[in-house]
Amino acid sequence: IGDNDDLYYLTAQSSVRHSGTCSIAHAGQTSTKRKASGSISTTTEYTSAFRPRKLPVAPQIEFDKYNCDKTTFVIDIAGNLDKVVSRNEEIEIAKNWHQFAASNKVEGGYLSKGATKYAFMGRIGSKMYAIFQCGVSSQGVNEALNCADLIAELKLLVLGQYFAKSFANRAKTYGVQIPYIRWNSASAFVGKATNCWPDEDSSLMFESFLAVPLLDTLTLYTERKFSGSDTAGHSVDVVGVALDAYAHHTLVDTDGDMLLTDLQGIIGPDQSVILFDPQAHFQSKDTGFWDQGSEGIEAWEKAHKCNKMCKQLKLKGVEVSQRPLCHGFTPPHED
Repeated sequence: IGDNDDLYYLTAQSSVRHSGTCSIAHAGQTSTKRKASGSISTTTEYTSAFRPRKLPVAPQIEFDKYNCDKTTFVIDIAGNLDKVVSRNEEIEIAKNWHQFAASNKVEGGYLSKGATKYAFMGRIGSKMYAIFQCGVSSQGVNEALNCADLIAELKLLVLGQYFAKSFANRAKTYGVQIPYIRWNSASAFVGKATNCWPDEDSSLMFESFLAVPLLDTLTLYTERKFSGSDTAGHSVDVVGVALDAYAHHTLVDTDGDMLLTDLQGIIGPDQSVILFDPQAHFQSKDTGFWDQGSEGIEAWEKAHKCNKMCKQLKLKGVEVSQRPLCHGFTPPHED
């Protein structure tokens, strides 16, 4: 098809004399021939029948602008978290998303709701975010509890990514191939709006919110839950087996001090995994309402059955006397 062809509309026209000879005006010239009396002019046109149905136009999402203080966390080679706060950042939050929460439809900036949190759209410049706030079960929830739960979840996102890296290094050490695993922690933060007075007309229910990059779950990615808060996974496919071994790795790598649970995320066409919405059990039992402490860890140990990958990665019980160094970092110099 030439560059000047029109895929949707094509016209061909000729002037035919009664005798059957063509009368054509050459480019740059003016025809001096006159049409004979009684000559016949015919026009032939082609018009495409292609008329696809028009998709309904999605309503424009309106946003409210807020100034906020951002809290993020960095983690050192030993797995210790440090808080970093930046002041007076700007974010836009979807307006009127509450109207669509009752029907639980993804529209108007509303995304979803879980057992305790709502999710709705936000953006900073052209980067889209999922915004989370507690309040699905509003009884007893206030700003202090909302902020504490969101900060705890952000810490677990960063800690989960730390162990995803050490899990990859363990696999490399023992020559085991695993899917690429990461947490949706890059660019995640907890914001606290400084010009927000939450009420029934506000796009924020509380001053504090968790913001994480908005993931694409509608095209080539498949959403999946690998384990529960208090149940171990028992997968048989490659990705699921790796995630079950990853949970075991977090327990062994911390000498039984903690266990990441409720593993869920999206799987890409290349079997890479992006995890989100973490929970955990700590011996200290102080990370959030989901934390069942040592009882949760012991229940998982009883339910977990080591798969082939656990054995290949030399994942043992938490009674091991000395952890293998598998974080992929240079250990600190001893005095």
